[in-house]
Amino acid sequence: MRIDDEILAAYVDGELDPADKAQVDAAARTDAALARRIQAQRRLRETLAGAYGGVIGEPTPDRLMQAVRSGAPRAPAEVVDLGAARAKRASREAARPRGRRWAQWGALAACAVLAVGVGLRVWRGGPSGQPVETAMVSGPPGAMVAQGPLAEALDNQLASAGPGVDPVRIGVSFRSGDGRDCRTFQVTTSEGFSGLACRQDGAWRVRATEAETVAQAQSAYRQAGSETPPAILAAVNGLIAGQPFNAGQEAAAKAAGWK
Repeated sequence: MRIDDEILAAYVDGELDPADKAQVDAAARTDAALARRIQAQRRLRETLAGAYGGVIGEPTPDRLMQAVRSGAPRAPAEVVDLGAARAKRASREAARPRGRRWAQWGALAACAVLAVGVGLRVWRGGPSGQPVETAMVSGPPGAMVAQGPLAEALDNQLASAGPGVDPVRIGVSFRSGDGRDCRTFQVTTSEGFSGLACRQDGAWRVRATEAETVAQAQSAYRQAGSETPPAILAAVNGLIAGQPFNAGQEAAAKAAGWK
């Protein structure tokens, strides 16, 4: 049995079927390198799960809750119904044997899941207090670039500084195997989604996204990234070199303008 990153992530999450889990257990008892990979994967899980610590219990800003409750209309043309797409995907996941779901993770991480050809949009409070549509991502699938509030957060927000009121939450930052700075994020509005972006050619290229339903977006603001979607975790696991940045490394990377 070849134990690749997707199988390893599924093992740590308890998603393997008993037969596959037994094979990994047996291999880890005799393979010190594999045992170290398992421990590293568990540490990465813990880091990602705790990346937004301290947000639980915060009151949700009125302007964000107003946008969620109002059911503000989407732009009529190119915007995908993220909730419907997620529901459709969830029904497919429910029909798939639990122990084999890990096999799809690589495909989820390899592309921007639920990517929108011309832009993901959210709603922010405008000068009059009413929700205003704001584009977060633009570009075709496979070449999406962060813009607007998402680009601002990726440029300037330090996860180590704690949460603010921005609709974007930064999770973990790390350096990829090809030397690029990458950051996970969560958009906590009614059109919420999580994702991973890496610095390239002076912009943040979105490498993976995972959409949320409206109900999840409401709760996500209070739980703020306590559970990183499998697609994002798999993408991180496939790119990261070493460990995620600590507070000092994150601040230094920002001061250097990100690589």
